[in-house]
Amino acid sequence: MKTVEVTVDGKQLQLCSFHVKHTGYGNKRISIEFRYKGFVERFVSITNNIRDFDSVNDLDYPEKLEGLYNIIKNSIEGEVIEWIDALENK
Repeated sequence: MKTVEVTVDGKQLQLCSFHVKHTGYGNKRISIEFRYKGFVERFVSITNNIRDFDSVNDLDYPEKLEGLYNIIKNSIEGEVIEWIDALENK
């Protein structure tokens, strides 16, 4: 399976998996699992951007994983950076 890598705050992370759940009219709960230096963490955001969601929903892995990440990346970026910083300062 092809690995999807993204850069957050200058650090390379792997996107491992995703899960999508319908949470109400026009809302999707997207969770994405990240791996960094052997540690794994899941980050979650709810989006109402159904147009972008529909455009990536029919894609195959790994394009779908990367597309879902792009939909929620702005809303989870701060949490991801805090997680990276916590791991770096252990």
